[in-house]
Amino acid sequence: MVQVSALRTKYHIVLLIIFTVWPFGGRNASAQELFDSLMMQEFPVENPLSRPAIGIGTGTFSFLGDVNSNTRFLIGGKPGLSIYLSSFLDEKQRYRLNFVFTSGKLTANQMYSGNNLNFMTDITSFGASLQYDFGHVISRDIPFKPFVGGGVETFQFNPKGDLSDAEGNPYVWLDNDVLFHPGELQQRDFIYETNLRNPDWSTLDNYSKYSFAVPLEVGFRVSLAPRVSIRMACSWHITLTDNIDNYNSIRSEPEGNRMTDIFRYTSLSIHLDPFSEPRVIRVINLYEDVEADPLYLEDEDGDMVLDFYDECLDTPEGVAVDSLGCPLDSDNDGVPNYLDEEPGTPEGLPVNRKGIALSEEELLTPWMLEEAAPRNMLDYYFPGERQYTGTYRYTLPGIPERFREFETDRDGYISFEELLRAIDSYFDYETTLDTQGVYDLINFFFAQ
Repeated sequence: MVQVSALRTKYHIVLLIIFTVWPFGGRNASAQELFDSLMMQEFPVENPLSRPAIGIGTGTFSFLGDVNSNTRFLIGGKPGLSIYLSSFLDEKQRYRLNFVFTSGKLTANQMYSGNNLNFMTDITSFGASLQYDFGHVISRDIPFKPFVGGGVETFQFNPKGDLSDAEGNPYVWLDNDVLFHPGELQQRDFIYETNLRNPDWSTLDNYSKYSFAVPLEVGFRVSLAPRVSIRMACSWHITLTDNIDNYNSIRSEPEGNRMTDIFRYTSLSIHLDPFSEPRVIRVINLYEDVEADPLYLEDEDGDMVLDFYDECLDTPEGVAVDSLGCPLDSDNDGVPNYLDEEPGTPEGLPVNRKGIALSEEELLTPWMLEEAAPRNMLDYYFPGERQYTGTYRYTLPGIPERFREFETDRDGYISFEELLRAIDSYFDYETTLDTQGVYDLINFFFAQ
Protein backbone atom coordinates (compact mmCIF):
# COMPACT_ATOMS: atom_id res chain seq x y z
CA MET A 1 0.00 0.00 0.00
CA VAL A 2 2.85 2.36 0.85
CA GLN A 3 4.58 1.68 -2.49
CA VAL A 4 1.37 2.28 -4.46
CA SER A 5 0.81 5.54 -2.59
CA ALA A 6 4.37 6.67 -3.22
CA LEU A 7 3.98 6.00 -6.96
CA ARG A 8 0.70 7.82 -6.99
CA THR A 9 2.28 10.82 -5.25
CA LYS A 10 5.24 10.88 -7.64
CA TYR A 11 3.16 10.77 -10.81
CA HIS A 12 0.60 13.19 -9.46
CA ILE A 13 3.33 15.79 -8.98
CA VAL A 14 4.70 15.21 -12.49
CA LEU A 15 1.24 15.42 -14.04
CA LEU A 16 0.41 18.54 -12.05
CA ILE A 17 3.55 20.27 -13.33
CA ILE A 18 2.96 19.22 -16.95
CA PHE A 19 -0.65 20.35 -17.05
CA THR A 20 0.09 23.59 -15.24
CA VAL A 21 2.72 24.67 -17.75
CA TRP A 22 1.41 22.99 -20.92
CA PRO A 23 -1.59 25.30 -21.62
CA PHE A 24 0.70 28.34 -21.72
CA GLY A 25 3.26 26.73 -24.04
CA GLY A 26 0.71 25.46 -26.57
CA ARG A 27 0.43 21.99 -28.02
CA ASN A 28 2.97 22.79 -30.74
CA ALA A 29 5.93 22.27 -28.42
CA SER A 30 7.30 18.73 -28.24
CA ALA A 31 7.28 16.70 -25.04
CA GLN A 32 11.09 16.52 -25.11
CA GLU A 33 11.41 20.32 -25.26
CA LEU A 34 8.99 20.64 -22.37
CA PHE A 35 10.94 18.06 -20.37
CA ASP A 36 14.24 19.85 -21.05
CA SER A 37 12.86 23.21 -20.03
CA LEU A 38 11.48 21.79 -16.78
CA MET A 39 14.14 19.31 -15.77
CA MET A 40 17.43 20.85 -16.96
CA GLN A 41 19.05 23.91 -15.42
CA GLU A 42 22.40 25.57 -16.07
CA PHE A 43 24.44 27.31 -13.39
CA PRO A 44 27.59 29.37 -14.09
CA VAL A 45 30.67 28.52 -12.02
CA GLU A 46 32.29 31.71 -10.77
CA ASN A 47 35.80 30.34 -10.28
CA PRO A 48 36.05 26.88 -11.88
CA LEU A 49 38.96 24.73 -10.74
CA SER A 50 41.76 24.89 -13.30
CA ARG A 51 43.88 21.89 -14.19
CA PRO A 52 46.87 21.65 -16.54
CA ALA A 53 46.23 22.20 -20.26
CA ILE A 54 48.33 20.88 -23.11
CA GLY A 55 49.33 22.45 -26.41
CA ILE A 56 51.42 21.85 -29.51
CA GLY A 57 52.58 24.26 -32.16
CA THR A 58 55.11 25.21 -34.78
CA GLY A 59 57.14 28.30 -35.54
CA THR A 60 60.34 29.73 -36.97
CA PHE A 61 63.71 30.65 -35.42
CA SER A 62 65.80 33.67 -36.32
CA PHE A 63 69.17 34.76 -34.91
CA LEU A 64 70.54 38.09 -33.64
CA GLY A 65 74.24 37.97 -32.81
CA ASP A 66 77.73 38.42 -34.25
CA VAL A 67 76.79 36.61 -37.48
CA ASN A 68 73.66 38.06 -39.01
CA SER A 69 71.81 37.37 -42.23
CA ASN A 70 71.44 40.22 -44.70
CA THR A 71 67.67 40.26 -44.23
CA ARG A 72 65.73 39.80 -40.99
CA PHE A 73 62.05 38.94 -41.14
CA LEU A 74 59.80 38.26 -38.16
CA ILE A 75 58.74 34.87 -39.49
CA GLY A 76 61.87 34.10 -41.50
CA GLY A 77 64.32 31.40 -40.50
CA LYS A 78 64.33 27.68 -39.80
CA PRO A 79 61.22 25.80 -38.58
CA GLY A 80 60.76 24.66 -35.00
CA LEU A 81 58.38 22.60 -32.85
CA SER A 82 57.02 23.53 -29.41
CA ILE A 83 55.08 21.57 -26.75
CA TYR A 84 53.27 23.32 -23.88
CA LEU A 85 52.01 22.33 -20.45
CA SER A 86 50.27 25.19 -18.68
CA SER A 87 48.06 25.92 -15.70
CA PHE A 88 46.61 28.97 -13.97
CA LEU A 89 48.14 30.01 -10.65
CA ASP A 90 45.18 31.94 -9.20
CA GLU A 91 41.44 31.41 -8.84
CA LYS A 92 40.56 34.37 -11.08
CA GLN A 93 42.78 32.93 -13.82
CA ARG A 94 44.91 35.99 -14.50
CA TYR A 95 48.35 34.41 -14.21
CA ARG A 96 49.38 31.33 -16.11
CA LEU A 97 52.49 29.17 -15.62
CA ASN A 98 53.83 27.66 -18.84
CA PHE A 99 56.33 24.84 -19.23
CA VAL A 100 57.66 24.84 -22.77
CA PHE A 101 59.81 22.40 -24.73
CA THR A 102 61.15 23.77 -28.03
CA SER A 103 63.30 22.20 -30.71
CA GLY A 104 64.51 23.48 -34.07
CA LYS A 105 67.44 24.98 -35.99
CA LEU A 106 69.20 28.35 -35.89
CA THR A 107 71.16 29.65 -38.84
CA ALA A 108 72.68 32.86 -40.19
CA ASN A 109 74.53 33.66 -43.42
CA GLN A 110 76.40 36.94 -43.54
CA MET A 111 77.44 38.00 -47.06
CA TYR A 112 79.54 41.11 -46.59
CA SER A 113 82.51 41.85 -48.81
CA GLY A 114 85.54 40.35 -47.12
CA ASN A 115 83.46 39.16 -44.18
CA ASN A 116 81.49 36.12 -45.34
CA LEU A 117 80.46 34.17 -42.22
CA ASN A 118 77.88 31.47 -41.65
CA PHE A 119 76.74 28.89 -39.15
CA MET A 120 73.82 26.56 -38.35
CA THR A 121 73.03 24.72 -35.13
CA ASP A 122 70.38 22.40 -33.73
CA ILE A 123 68.84 24.03 -30.67
CA THR A 124 66.74 22.41 -27.96
CA SER A 125 65.35 24.32 -24.98
CA PHE A 126 63.20 23.67 -21.94
CA GLY A 127 61.95 26.36 -19.61
CA ALA A 128 59.19 27.89 -17.54
CA SER A 129 57.55 31.28 -17.91
CA LEU A 130 54.91 33.34 -16.14
CA GLN A 131 52.21 34.78 -18.39
CA TYR A 132 49.87 37.70 -17.61
CA ASP A 133 46.75 38.22 -19.76
CA PHE A 134 45.55 41.60 -18.40
CA GLY A 135 42.71 40.00 -16.47
CA HIS A 136 42.40 43.09 -14.27
CA VAL A 137 41.15 45.16 -17.21
CA ILE A 138 39.86 42.56 -19.72
CA SER A 139 36.89 40.36 -18.87
CA ARG A 140 37.48 36.61 -18.73
CA ASP A 141 34.47 36.09 -21.02
CA ILE A 142 36.11 37.95 -23.95
CA PRO A 143 37.51 35.32 -26.38
CA PHE A 144 40.49 37.48 -27.48
CA LYS A 145 43.22 37.82 -24.84
CA PRO A 146 46.58 39.60 -25.34
CA PHE A 147 49.37 38.61 -22.96
CA VAL A 148 52.96 39.25 -21.97
CA GLY A 149 55.33 36.87 -20.22
CA GLY A 150 58.83 36.12 -19.09
CA GLY A 151 60.79 33.28 -17.54
CA VAL A 152 63.97 31.25 -17.59
CA GLU A 153 65.16 28.29 -19.68
CA THR A 154 68.14 26.09 -20.42
CA PHE A 155 69.15 25.17 -23.96
CA GLN A 156 71.69 23.19 -25.93
CA PHE A 157 73.49 24.21 -29.15
CA ASN A 158 76.38 22.96 -31.32
CA PRO A 159 77.31 25.34 -34.19
CA LYS A 160 78.53 24.02 -37.52
CA GLY A 161 79.75 25.93 -40.57
CA ASP A 162 79.73 25.63 -44.36
CA LEU A 163 83.46 26.29 -44.92
CA SER A 164 84.30 23.89 -47.75
CA ASP A 165 82.78 22.29 -50.79
CA ALA A 166 81.59 18.72 -51.21
CA GLU A 167 85.14 17.58 -51.96
CA GLY A 168 86.55 19.16 -48.82
CA ASN A 169 88.21 22.13 -50.55
CA PRO A 170 88.04 25.31 -48.41
CA TYR A 171 86.11 28.18 -49.88
CA VAL A 172 88.14 31.15 -51.10
CA TRP A 173 86.08 34.29 -51.05
CA LEU A 174 86.38 36.99 -53.67
CA ASP A 175 83.87 39.71 -53.08
CA ASN A 176 80.70 37.63 -52.58
CA ASP A 177 81.69 34.66 -54.76
CA VAL A 178 83.73 31.55 -54.11
CA LEU A 179 87.00 30.98 -56.00
CA PHE A 180 88.21 27.35 -56.36
CA HIS A 181 90.76 27.71 -59.12
CA PRO A 182 92.03 30.84 -60.78
CA GLY A 183 89.31 32.15 -63.02
CA GLU A 184 86.71 29.53 -62.03
CA LEU A 185 83.79 30.59 -59.81
CA GLN A 186 81.53 28.26 -57.81
CA GLN A 187 78.63 28.97 -55.39
CA ARG A 188 78.30 27.52 -51.86
CA ASP A 189 76.55 24.18 -51.36
CA PHE A 190 75.03 25.20 -47.96
CA ILE A 191 76.05 21.92 -46.36
CA TYR A 192 77.22 22.67 -42.80
CA GLU A 193 79.79 19.93 -42.41
CA THR A 194 82.41 21.64 -40.20
CA ASN A 195 82.17 21.47 -36.40
CA LEU A 196 82.98 25.04 -35.35
CA ARG A 197 83.67 23.99 -31.76
CA ASN A 198 86.69 22.07 -33.05
CA PRO A 199 89.90 23.87 -31.98
CA ASP A 200 91.02 23.88 -35.60
CA TRP A 201 88.21 26.32 -36.40
CA SER A 202 87.70 28.11 -33.08
CA THR A 203 89.86 30.15 -30.76
CA LEU A 204 87.40 29.60 -27.88
CA ASP A 205 88.91 26.34 -26.57
CA ASN A 206 85.95 23.97 -27.08
CA TYR A 207 83.36 26.05 -25.16
CA SER A 208 80.29 24.51 -23.50
CA LYS A 209 77.29 23.76 -25.67
CA TYR A 210 74.87 24.30 -22.75
CA SER A 211 73.67 27.67 -21.51
CA PHE A 212 70.72 29.57 -20.03
CA ALA A 213 68.43 32.23 -21.43
CA VAL A 214 65.69 34.63 -20.33
CA PRO A 215 62.69 34.47 -22.73
CA LEU A 216 60.48 37.57 -23.04
CA GLU A 217 57.21 37.03 -24.86
CA VAL A 218 54.22 38.92 -26.27
CA GLY A 219 51.20 37.52 -28.09
CA PHE A 220 47.51 36.80 -27.97
CA ARG A 221 45.18 33.87 -27.39
CA VAL A 222 41.80 33.29 -29.07
CA SER A 223 39.21 30.90 -27.62
CA LEU A 224 37.59 28.74 -30.31
CA ALA A 225 35.46 26.69 -27.90
CA PRO A 226 35.16 26.36 -24.09
CA ARG A 227 38.16 24.00 -24.01
CA VAL A 228 40.01 24.85 -27.23
CA SER A 229 42.11 27.91 -28.06
CA ILE A 230 44.86 29.03 -30.41
CA ARG A 231 47.91 31.00 -29.34
CA MET A 232 50.20 33.20 -31.41
CA ALA A 233 53.35 34.60 -29.83
CA CYS A 234 56.77 36.07 -30.50
CA SER A 235 59.51 35.52 -27.93
CA TRP A 236 63.02 36.95 -27.64
CA HIS A 237 65.47 34.66 -25.86
CA ILE A 238 68.29 36.68 -24.28
CA THR A 239 71.01 34.11 -23.73
CA LEU A 240 73.94 34.05 -21.29
CA THR A 241 76.41 33.02 -23.99
CA ASP A 242 78.06 34.71 -26.98
CA ASN A 243 79.13 31.47 -28.65
CA ILE A 244 76.03 30.25 -30.49
CA ASP A 245 77.49 31.49 -33.79
CA ASN A 246 81.09 30.64 -32.77
CA TYR A 247 82.10 34.35 -32.77
CA ASN A 248 82.42 36.80 -29.92
CA SER A 249 84.44 39.78 -28.75
CA ILE A 250 87.39 37.51 -27.83
CA ARG A 251 87.83 36.27 -31.38
CA SER A 252 90.12 38.52 -33.37
CA GLU A 253 89.23 37.68 -36.97
CA PRO A 254 86.71 39.09 -37.23
CA GLU A 255 86.07 40.58 -33.80
CA GLY A 256 82.53 40.10 -32.55
CA ASN A 257 80.40 42.57 -30.62
CA ARG A 258 80.26 42.63 -26.83
CA MET A 259 76.59 41.58 -26.57
CA THR A 260 75.40 38.09 -25.78
CA ASP A 261 73.53 36.24 -28.51
CA ILE A 262 69.76 36.48 -28.91
CA PHE A 263 67.41 34.24 -30.87
CA ARG A 264 63.78 34.84 -31.67
CA TYR A 265 60.97 32.28 -31.96
CA THR A 266 57.64 33.15 -33.64
CA SER A 267 55.02 30.46 -33.09
CA LEU A 268 51.41 29.42 -33.65
CA SER A 269 49.95 26.67 -31.43
CA ILE A 270 46.67 25.01 -30.48
CA HIS A 271 45.80 24.28 -26.83
CA LEU A 272 43.35 21.83 -25.26
CA ASP A 273 41.99 21.98 -21.71
CA PRO A 274 40.26 18.61 -21.14
CA PHE A 275 40.68 18.35 -17.36
CA SER A 276 39.50 21.67 -15.86
CA GLU A 277 36.07 22.13 -14.31
CA PRO A 278 33.41 23.46 -16.72
CA ARG A 279 32.38 27.09 -16.49
CA VAL A 280 28.71 26.10 -16.71
CA ILE A 281 27.19 23.14 -14.84
CA ARG A 282 24.06 21.47 -16.21
CA VAL A 283 21.81 19.88 -13.59
CA ILE A 284 19.03 17.39 -14.38
CA ASN A 285 16.41 17.54 -11.63
CA LEU A 286 14.22 14.63 -10.58
CA TYR A 287 11.43 17.16 -10.07
CA GLU A 288 11.23 20.71 -11.29
CA ASP A 289 11.37 23.39 -8.61
CA VAL A 290 8.10 25.24 -9.11
CA GLU A 291 6.20 27.56 -6.85
CA ALA A 292 3.70 25.25 -5.18
CA ASP A 293 0.21 26.21 -4.09
CA PRO A 294 0.23 26.70 -0.28
CA LEU A 295 -2.79 24.38 -0.10
CA TYR A 296 -0.51 21.50 -1.11
CA LEU A 297 1.83 22.26 1.79
CA GLU A 298 -0.67 22.48 4.64
CA ASP A 299 -0.84 19.95 7.49
CA GLU A 300 -3.86 20.87 9.55
CA ASP A 301 -3.68 17.93 11.98
CA GLY A 302 0.11 18.22 12.49
CA ASP A 303 0.81 14.55 11.83
CA MET A 304 3.74 15.36 9.45
CA VAL A 305 1.74 14.17 6.42
CA LEU A 306 0.62 16.98 4.09
CA ASP A 307 -3.11 17.37 3.72
CA PHE A 308 -2.86 16.77 -0.03
CA TYR A 309 -1.69 13.20 0.66
CA ASP A 310 -3.35 12.66 4.05
CA GLU A 311 -6.04 9.97 3.79
CA CYS A 312 -7.09 10.47 7.41
CA LEU A 313 -7.54 14.17 8.11
CA ASP A 314 -8.12 15.57 11.61
CA THR A 315 -6.02 12.93 13.36
CA PRO A 316 -5.75 13.93 17.05
CA GLU A 317 -2.51 15.58 18.04
CA GLY A 318 0.26 13.20 19.15
CA VAL A 319 -1.27 10.08 17.60
CA ALA A 320 1.20 7.94 15.64
CA VAL A 321 0.28 7.62 11.97
CA ASP A 322 1.44 5.62 8.94
CA SER A 323 2.74 7.04 5.66
CA LEU A 324 -0.83 7.83 4.54
CA GLY A 325 -1.55 9.88 7.65
CA CYS A 326 -3.91 7.33 9.19
CA PRO A 327 -3.63 6.29 12.88
CA LEU A 328 -1.84 3.02 13.45
CA ASP A 329 -3.95 -0.11 13.91
CA SER A 330 -1.58 -2.84 15.11
CA ASP A 331 -4.17 -5.65 15.32
CA ASN A 332 -5.96 -4.66 12.08
CA ASP A 333 -9.38 -4.76 13.72
CA GLY A 334 -10.47 -1.46 12.17
CA VAL A 335 -10.10 0.48 15.43
CA PRO A 336 -6.94 2.64 15.67
CA ASN A 337 -4.59 2.03 18.56
CA TYR A 338 -5.41 5.25 20.37
CA LEU A 339 -9.12 4.22 20.56
CA ASP A 340 -8.60 0.48 20.94
CA GLU A 341 -9.37 -0.63 24.49
CA GLU A 342 -8.37 -4.21 23.68
CA PRO A 343 -5.07 -4.23 21.76
CA GLY A 344 -4.01 -7.47 20.16
CA THR A 345 -7.44 -8.72 19.14
CA PRO A 346 -7.04 -11.98 17.16
CA GLU A 347 -7.39 -11.39 13.45
CA GLY A 348 -10.87 -11.93 12.05
CA LEU A 349 -12.83 -11.42 15.27
CA PRO A 350 -15.57 -8.78 15.08
CA VAL A 351 -15.15 -5.88 17.51
CA ASN A 352 -17.21 -2.99 18.71
CA ARG A 353 -16.30 0.68 18.35
CA LYS A 354 -13.88 0.41 21.26
CA GLY A 355 -11.95 -2.44 19.68
CA ILE A 356 -13.27 -5.06 22.10
CA ALA A 357 -14.05 -8.48 20.60
CA LEU A 358 -17.74 -9.34 20.48
CA SER A 359 -19.08 -12.70 21.64
CA GLU A 360 -21.66 -14.67 19.67
CA GLU A 361 -24.37 -13.67 22.14
CA GLU A 362 -23.50 -10.00 21.78
CA LEU A 363 -23.72 -10.28 18.04
CA LEU A 364 -27.23 -11.69 18.30
CA THR A 365 -28.45 -9.20 20.89
CA PRO A 366 -31.46 -7.28 19.47
CA TRP A 367 -30.18 -3.88 20.59
CA MET A 368 -27.25 -4.28 18.21
CA LEU A 369 -29.70 -3.99 15.32
CA GLU A 370 -30.58 -0.49 16.40
CA GLU A 371 -27.20 0.63 15.09
CA ALA A 372 -27.94 -0.65 11.57
CA ALA A 373 -29.37 1.74 8.98
CA PRO A 374 -32.58 0.71 7.22
CA ARG A 375 -32.38 0.15 3.46
CA ASN A 376 -34.71 3.05 2.72
CA MET A 377 -32.21 5.40 4.33
CA LEU A 378 -29.28 4.47 2.05
CA ASP A 379 -30.00 7.35 -0.31
CA TYR A 380 -29.85 9.69 2.65
CA TYR A 381 -26.49 8.38 3.85
CA PHE A 382 -24.96 8.06 0.36
CA PRO A 383 -26.47 10.86 -1.77
CA GLY A 384 -25.20 10.79 -5.33
CA GLU A 385 -23.01 7.76 -4.68
CA ARG A 386 -25.51 4.97 -5.48
CA GLN A 387 -28.35 4.51 -7.92
CA TYR A 388 -31.49 2.51 -7.25
CA THR A 389 -31.81 -0.31 -9.79
CA GLY A 390 -34.60 -2.38 -8.40
CA THR A 391 -35.83 -3.89 -5.19
CA TYR A 392 -33.10 -3.12 -2.67
CA ARG A 393 -30.31 -3.37 -5.31
CA TYR A 394 -27.77 -0.61 -5.62
CA THR A 395 -24.76 -0.32 -7.98
CA LEU A 396 -21.88 2.11 -8.43
CA PRO A 397 -22.62 4.78 -11.03
CA GLY A 398 -19.59 3.57 -13.08
CA ILE A 399 -17.24 5.48 -15.38
CA PRO A 400 -18.48 8.58 -17.26
CA GLU A 401 -19.15 7.96 -20.94
CA ARG A 402 -16.28 10.17 -22.19
CA PHE A 403 -13.73 8.24 -20.10
CA ARG A 404 -14.85 4.70 -20.93
CA GLU A 405 -12.51 4.45 -23.95
CA PHE A 406 -9.57 4.43 -21.54
CA GLU A 407 -10.99 1.61 -19.32
CA THR A 408 -9.51 -1.17 -21.45
CA ASP A 409 -9.55 -4.11 -19.02
CA ARG A 410 -13.31 -3.74 -18.33
CA ASP A 411 -13.01 -4.03 -14.57
CA GLY A 412 -15.12 -0.93 -13.92
CA TYR A 413 -12.10 1.04 -12.64
CA ILE A 414 -9.63 3.46 -14.24
CA SER A 415 -6.24 2.10 -13.12
CA PHE A 416 -3.04 4.12 -12.90
CA GLU A 417 -1.62 2.44 -16.01
CA GLU A 418 -4.81 3.29 -17.92
CA LEU A 419 -4.52 6.90 -16.77
CA LEU A 420 -0.93 7.12 -18.07
CA ARG A 421 -1.95 5.63 -21.41
CA ALA A 422 -4.74 8.21 -21.67
CA ILE A 423 -2.29 11.06 -21.05
CA ASP A 424 0.12 9.62 -23.62
CA SER A 425 -2.68 9.48 -26.18
CA TYR A 426 -3.40 13.16 -25.47
CA PHE A 427 0.19 14.14 -26.22
CA ASP A 428 0.18 11.92 -29.31
CA TYR A 429 -3.04 13.56 -30.58
CA GLU A 430 -4.86 10.19 -30.51
CA THR A 431 -7.84 11.30 -28.38
CA THR A 432 -10.55 13.92 -28.62
CA LEU A 433 -10.04 14.99 -25.01
CA ASP A 434 -8.92 18.57 -24.54
CA THR A 435 -6.76 19.87 -21.69
CA GLN A 436 -9.75 20.34 -19.37
CA GLY A 437 -10.87 16.82 -20.17
CA VAL A 438 -7.52 15.43 -19.06
CA TYR A 439 -7.80 17.46 -15.84
CA ASP A 440 -11.23 15.93 -15.25
CA LEU A 441 -9.89 12.42 -15.93
CA ILE A 442 -7.11 12.91 -13.37
CA ASN A 443 -9.61 14.16 -10.76
CA PHE A 444 -11.90 11.23 -11.50
CA PHE A 445 -8.99 8.80 -11.05
CA PHE A 446 -8.17 10.11 -7.57
CA ALA A 447 -11.86 10.28 -6.64
CA GLN A 448 -12.47 6.56 -7.33
